[in-house]
Amino acid sequence: MKLRLTLMLLGLSVFAVAQRPNTSLRLPDVPEMPAWAEQLYRDDLDVNVFELDAAYAPWKITYDSLKLEMARAGNDASPALRQQFSLYKQYYKYYTRWRGSVYPYLMPDGSLDFSIKTDIAVVSQPDQPESSNWTFLGPVITRFRKNDNAAQPVAPWQANIYCLDIAASDPNILFYGSETGVVGKTTDKGLNWTPSGQDYFTDDINAVAICPSNPNLVYAGETGNRISSTTDGGTTWNPVLSISSFNCNDLKFKPDDPEVVLAAGASLQRRASGNVWTSVLNAKTYDLAFKPNNSLIVYALVNNSGQNLCEFWKSTDGGQTFSIRSSGWISGLTDGGGRLAVTAADGNRIYAILLTGSGPRVMRSNDAGENWIVVASSAITGLSGSDITGPLGMSNGQGYYDLSIVASQTNADQLMVATTTAYRSTDGGLTYAPMGGYHGSFSIHPDIQEMTANGSDTWIATDGGINLSTDFYTAPSANYFPRTNNMRGTEFWGFGSGWNEDVLVGGKYHNGNTAWRETYPTGDFLRLGGGEAATGYVNPGNASMSYFSDIGNGGHILPVTNNQLVQGFTVTKFPNESFYPMEGADMEWDPRYMYTYYLGKNNQFWKTTDNGLNFTPLFTHAVATAKVRYCEVSRSNPDVIYITVYVNSPEDGQLWKTTDGGQNWTQCTNPGTLSATQRRFSQIAVSGTDANTIWWCFRTGPNGQKVFKSTDGGASWTNWTTSALDNVSATDFIHQMGTDGGVYFVSGNGGKVYYRDNSATNWTTYNTGLPLNMYGDFGGVFARPYYKGGKLRLASGQGIWEADLYTPSTATLVQPMVDYPTPSCNRDTVQLESYSVTNGSASYQWTISPAPQWTSGLTARNPRVVFGPAPGYYSVTLTVTDNNGVSSKSIPNFIHNLANGDLCSADTIPGKSLLLDGVGDYATPATNLNLNSNTVSITAWVKRNGAQTNFSGLVYARGGSTSAGLSISSLNELRYTWDDVAGTYNFDTKFVIPDNTWTHIALVVSPGSATVYMNGVPATRTATHAAEAFDTPLKIGYDNGSRYFKGQIDEVTVWNKSLTQTEVRQLMHLTQTPATQPNLVAYYQFNETTATAYDKVSTRHAVFLGNATTAVSTGPFGGGRSALVNVTTPGLKDFTGTGVKLAFSSACFIPNGEVVVSRINLAPYAAPCSATYSSASHYWIVDNYGVYQPFEALDSARFENFLVPATNVIAPQNYVINMRGVNSDLPVWTTGQQGTSIGATGGATGRITFGKSSRITEFGPSAPNVNTVNTFGQFLITDPVTTIMGPDTVCYGDPAMLDAGPGFSSYAWSNAGGSGQTATYNNLTATNTYYTTITGAGGCQVAPAKTVTVKPKPVTLLATPAGAAICVGQSVNLSATAEPSSSPKTFGIDAGITTGNTPSATLGPNPLQNYYGGVKQQMLITAAELSAMGLVNGSKISGISISLVTAKTDYILQNLRVKMQHTALSALSTFTTTGWATTRTPANFTPAVGWNLIGFDTGVTFTWNGTSNLLVEINFSNNNTGTSALNNTACYGPPAASVSTLFYRADGQAAATIDAYAGTPFSTYTTRNILQLHTANPPVYTWTPATGLNTTMGAAVVASPTVTTSYTVTAAQDACTISQAVNITVNPAIPVIAGPTEVCSGCNFMLDAGSGYTIYSWSDGGGGNQAATFSTTTNKTYTITVTDATGCTATTTHSVTVTALPVELISFNVRREGRNDAFLTWKTAAEIDLSGYDVEMSRDAGAFQKMGFVAAKGTMNGNADYSFLVEALPAGRYFFRLKMIDLDGSIKYSDIRTLQLDGNDNMVTIYPNPSMDGLFQMEWSDTQIEQVEIEVVNAIGQVLDRRKVEKSQAQFQFQITAAGVYNVKMRPAGGEWIEKRVVVLR
Repeated sequence: MKLRLTLMLLGLSVFAVAQRPNTSLRLPDVPEMPAWAEQLYRDDLDVNVFELDAAYAPWKITYDSLKLEMARAGNDASPALRQQFSLYKQYYKYYTRWRGSVYPYLMPDGSLDFSIKTDIAVVSQPDQPESSNWTFLGPVITRFRKNDNAAQPVAPWQANIYCLDIAASDPNILFYGSETGVVGKTTDKGLNWTPSGQDYFTDDINAVAICPSNPNLVYAGETGNRISSTTDGGTTWNPVLSISSFNCNDLKFKPDDPEVVLAAGASLQRRASGNVWTSVLNAKTYDLAFKPNNSLIVYALVNNSGQNLCEFWKSTDGGQTFSIRSSGWISGLTDGGGRLAVTAADGNRIYAILLTGSGPRVMRSNDAGENWIVVASSAITGLSGSDITGPLGMSNGQGYYDLSIVASQTNADQLMVATTTAYRSTDGGLTYAPMGGYHGSFSIHPDIQEMTANGSDTWIATDGGINLSTDFYTAPSANYFPRTNNMRGTEFWGFGSGWNEDVLVGGKYHNGNTAWRETYPTGDFLRLGGGEAATGYVNPGNASMSYFSDIGNGGHILPVTNNQLVQGFTVTKFPNESFYPMEGADMEWDPRYMYTYYLGKNNQFWKTTDNGLNFTPLFTHAVATAKVRYCEVSRSNPDVIYITVYVNSPEDGQLWKTTDGGQNWTQCTNPGTLSATQRRFSQIAVSGTDANTIWWCFRTGPNGQKVFKSTDGGASWTNWTTSALDNVSATDFIHQMGTDGGVYFVSGNGGKVYYRDNSATNWTTYNTGLPLNMYGDFGGVFARPYYKGGKLRLASGQGIWEADLYTPSTATLVQPMVDYPTPSCNRDTVQLESYSVTNGSASYQWTISPAPQWTSGLTARNPRVVFGPAPGYYSVTLTVTDNNGVSSKSIPNFIHNLANGDLCSADTIPGKSLLLDGVGDYATPATNLNLNSNTVSITAWVKRNGAQTNFSGLVYARGGSTSAGLSISSLNELRYTWDDVAGTYNFDTKFVIPDNTWTHIALVVSPGSATVYMNGVPATRTATHAAEAFDTPLKIGYDNGSRYFKGQIDEVTVWNKSLTQTEVRQLMHLTQTPATQPNLVAYYQFNETTATAYDKVSTRHAVFLGNATTAVSTGPFGGGRSALVNVTTPGLKDFTGTGVKLAFSSACFIPNGEVVVSRINLAPYAAPCSATYSSASHYWIVDNYGVYQPFEALDSARFENFLVPATNVIAPQNYVINMRGVNSDLPVWTTGQQGTSIGATGGATGRITFGKSSRITEFGPSAPNVNTVNTFGQFLITDPVTTIMGPDTVCYGDPAMLDAGPGFSSYAWSNAGGSGQTATYNNLTATNTYYTTITGAGGCQVAPAKTVTVKPKPVTLLATPAGAAICVGQSVNLSATAEPSSSPKTFGIDAGITTGNTPSATLGPNPLQNYYGGVKQQMLITAAELSAMGLVNGSKISGISISLVTAKTDYILQNLRVKMQHTALSALSTFTTTGWATTRTPANFTPAVGWNLIGFDTGVTFTWNGTSNLLVEINFSNNNTGTSALNNTACYGPPAASVSTLFYRADGQAAATIDAYAGTPFSTYTTRNILQLHTANPPVYTWTPATGLNTTMGAAVVASPTVTTSYTVTAAQDACTISQAVNITVNPAIPVIAGPTEVCSGCNFMLDAGSGYTIYSWSDGGGGNQAATFSTTTNKTYTITVTDATGCTATTTHSVTVTALPVELISFNVRREGRNDAFLTWKTAAEIDLSGYDVEMSRDAGAFQKMGFVAAKGTMNGNADYSFLVEALPAGRYFFRLKMIDLDGSIKYSDIRTLQLDGNDNMVTIYPNPSMDGLFQMEWSDTQIEQVEIEVVNAIGQVLDRRKVEKSQAQFQFQITAAGVYNVKMRPAGGEWIEKRVVVLR
């Protein structure tokens, strides 16, 4: 027993209303803590509820989105998402409980007044006389639905029981107290319960105690102030104690004295004789216990608020005084409350369960509390705890709200502890196992409130009810019993009821959703699942349809009897639900249409016309956080709709109205003088006969302003409030149609119902028999009329109650209703229904004009009608006869049949496909298949778009008892499920659905197996498959949770038969013909223009959900014919009906299996271009299901019924066959060869044949992961458009340039060839086919192909030496080595080849067979065969390939070895065991269909000598017995003249044993396997040029060049070459002398022999340096002899001619000027006829550049001065000279002058640096500078100073005041910036 409001969340708790929370025990104090929760750190009296609501609202949106995400993800939810949602859920639950607890005390301004509900007199005011007689309807019992438990036992999910006590004197008598203020009593041990004190109690019952000696004396403690007692077993109750905010937690009688009672609450109180109470402890007390058999010893758990601890106190005087016992007790842990348990089995044993900030702790004392030990602890967080067995797995859960402990009374070592899950220990509390709740085997409601035991009986009270076990919950068995019959206190948060059938549904607090139909036993309700939601709605036209927002897909079909399965349907949107009165919203139906209704969600108002699958917004409020609440649709004019809007910021309550069905809206005027806050929570009602008559009721309206009425549609208002409603708060308000304006004002406050109509001036109470406290925990009391039964129903915190309507509805309101007003299918059955307000029993008569095709009977209330193929409008009249007489209503043009035509006929085109984005999108019909069969087939075409959520539904049915269909895994694997059996959805089909490719899928189920097909390829699971009910709608593109498919789906079929493999394959590419397929039960093509896919077979039309839409279908299917032929022998095969005959070659490679040809009678998607003709009226698809790929090219492919245009030239070469992948929709067609013969004339039909050169072999796998299946593809015949020009062959590594020709709008080359007319492919290494997709002017496309054969060429060439240096007359040896490339050479193919696909092929010849566990095979290949295939002396063999027809790819051949040798043998008889060269050391090998390359070891080849025969051995051993599951079968060649193959096989032998075997062969053969040798012939070497070579052929030559020469060696292989150059340097190189060739007489000049030599020797005394200076007056030749580093020498000469210039150069100088200018000056004498001077400059003294020209001063005898300035030179070294030029053009050069220029930094000097006073001197090298601009910048880049300084004498000065490091930037006027760093020390 404890206070219900105290919660523990993650070790933190909050406390009851009107008390300051314990500051250390709060909501989860984590970073994610929402802002609104911070307000709850204040006292409740300081909290403004409306402000808290405003802060809570946006957070709640996030919580709702997380909840939806969790629901969609289901079991696939990530751990992170689960953790986040768990945290949010704790806050949500806390807010929910707190908000409900304070609701009764809520004032209109949002404040709380806890004084208004503490006095019984307030809620039990005397009523006016009235005639009501309310009775309880239920739930009396709640049971599981059959879907959840086939036995349908009682479900303990009925009422929240806070406390429970057993009468010690009579264990059959128990009392309980509920959360909603109910006290219940049983006298038969819980088999039946009866309520007690319904007219007394007004609040939650937290504690109850039965006197041990007198079961008629009972105490009960309520939330708040009061403790009461009964002395007559519950007949009457009276208060015995009232203490403000006492909040009783526990009550205990002194076992031997009924006058003494202890009460634990805000303090510990003790009652003595005469009802005298004394306060024993002035501290919050959680729990009490008397020591068994000793009434003087009492235990208590007490809160020490100062230290925030829970302490153990003990009394030894019967509770008069207490003292603490702390030995061994926990310390330092925050207090979250605790509970105690004692046991009669050991009077000294005490257990305590404590909640702390660090998690739960279990304490135990063995000496009556004197000493304690911690026996168990847990740090687990979250709500549910752990499901482990071992250490304590319990979490704080929602404690102290949920917290209990009980010890067995017969075994002191057995105990249970619980919050949200109960854990059981059998070893004195050391270890635990989950028993029930969130975890454990007992079906017990989570949230355990109380556990108590008496003898062998152990009782558990939970949020859902009471449970009994007679073996301490050892195991769920006959010893466990839910005991909830007639247990009152069910709290409804939502309530819905039926119209023509009595149906009651609702969402319950704590206990999920419930439902009852009139065909169920009275009071016997079904538990539908869910947790707690303000939900529950009933379709007025179809009472079996109920709607719940928090379970399943939203929609639920209630069975006729409660022992049948509940089925489901999908609803995608629910209103703004709330558990607070008038704060929620509802679903309001259009009175005309069964599946059209309205609701408010967030700030929008929505309409659905398909029963909740799709919604359209009609209204959006300007405030994003506003909530659209209640709506009313006028019966008299359904275009008139009213909605209430709740606005939180700024606070307001509004009423809006539309008169045109939602197109336009206006806000109604506000009534009275209500404030905006007072208008926020309201309800409306509209007259059934006048759309302008409306009532508006306000929950928070003040006295005198609670109800208003308008008769002009809300333009003006009349106050209908009287003083009768003073101090009464409304929880619901409804209008009773058929009366004179009668309305009901409902309040849970004291169980009040008021009635008033137009004839009354005051309100009349109507509540006799109702419990005093109807509120429940959240104040919700909901009213619904049931006109058919003449009843008014209330759902409340006390369950559902009913009474007669206050007055009969004396006016009958007739209203016809229909399910779908616009049938789109001629066979659609339309359901009519009467949605009329009647008085008593009624009869019905329908009239329909014009007459429909069929009706089920027009005198029924709800006839079914088929309007048939006649389109048009139908008018309907309904006549009702009841106690009021005869009434009628006619609706013209009520039904519009086939408004969009008949959409149920099957199409023969792909049309459109269903397009899904993977987020909430799918299509589903509203009705079930109801197959109840295990002979079922499902097929579809799908096109995956990227990654998928795991187990995304493709075509799936989940719901009811069904879980079956096809899905795709996150690895894109195709999976199936049947009956939700793990063996089905875990079955590995090995199919991977490719991306962006149309793929056909099928599921075929029979009683003994299921076969999944992908593109016609089967994967079969053999197992029993029970019948599936298919009692739920099919979902296309979805399963459940987040399992939405992303991509396209088309051509969905469902069959009530098991299709054969032949049927699957032949129907795959064809659209269906339902008229000829009686077993086809559903067929969807998605070709409609609306968001509905019409069933082409029945009326199960599928509607689109979410963003589902359609897209153009590009799939390979349509109307046509198909044929299947089993191709196991060569020859011509006729595919009858398709116009195709295929001639298969007589070679080894034929399909060897089924081939299906489908002729599609329409153009393929993205057809190729054609010039004048195309067979686009039909194309062909060929699927090969044989065992072999690729097959030998067809001898011919003949296409018949081929129409040749009359204008065409009748020639076969005018037509080409275009080919692409079997399921491709890409505009990439490969253009095959031209036709070879034609049998037709112009304008007639005939045939065209394409021969073997058409290259029709295979077009890739239909199931890429199944390597035994391949397809031909799609074929279309056109005339040729273009061919690709380019080389047919290239050499290895060379490029190929291909040209598709001009005239097309675009090109798209394969293999990254680009988008131009031409494509160049570089470095080709293998033969390949290239194509380009060409787009013509009209958008057509074609993809001509070009095969480029790559011939072998040496892949590497190494010439040595790469380079050499010699002296003249010497020689050098050159050599080259090339690595040739290999190519396969095939041996054994001939006309006589057979497949070998016989049982003998399991033996040999076949070195790769797997039938046995080991094989040794030797094969002889003659030299003649090798030479014939192009091998020569020196050919290197690097690998061998064996051709397999079939292969078992999961059986790896181990220790596979290859050996070779030359041999003189011409026939084989015994195994050769010596002379072998091992080319492949033993290694594992995986076989595959086709050529199997067995590569040699890296770097290992076998070189053939050109003359000998070749002997090859292949052996392996798996050291086992092999496998016969699938044989590796090989092709072999024709008979030879002698034995060419020896074969040995063995089981269980080691590899070494088989390798060494020298005995008799198991078999000898004159045939040999078809094989390939991968060979490379030796290259031929050629050298050029021939100069200096001894020969030009061969790998080695001798070179003796006289000059430096580059030789090229070329290696050739099969006419392809590779080259490399070798450079031979002849030393030394003859020097070239640089210098003038003309000099002036007597002038100095320089000659330079160039660098690179070690010794220089000049003639004429020039010396031994690289350069020499000479002077001559005569012409002369100079000689230089040089020696290089090798010792080689060379000599050369240089001649000069002496010339004369009439000028004498006296001086020539250069100096630095300014910053970096060069200033040249020179002086001359005796100038005669001189033209002038070129000024030349060089950086290296070699190459000079003219910088300018200075004119001479003419003929003169005196001196002349000249100057020239070269400006702004970069830093560096410069060389200058003068070129003196005569008028006759002769020249003379001056000597060279050098100038070194430094950088700008050297132009300025700053000192001292560092400076002690910050004063700096600055000097410039340029003395002309007069002013400098300075910037001083600190270390972080800030400019501290910027100024100009003037020159003071030769210096500039500046000063920096503060110490530091600075950058000083300086710039002279007009100059460039210079930057230096300075340091100031102070």
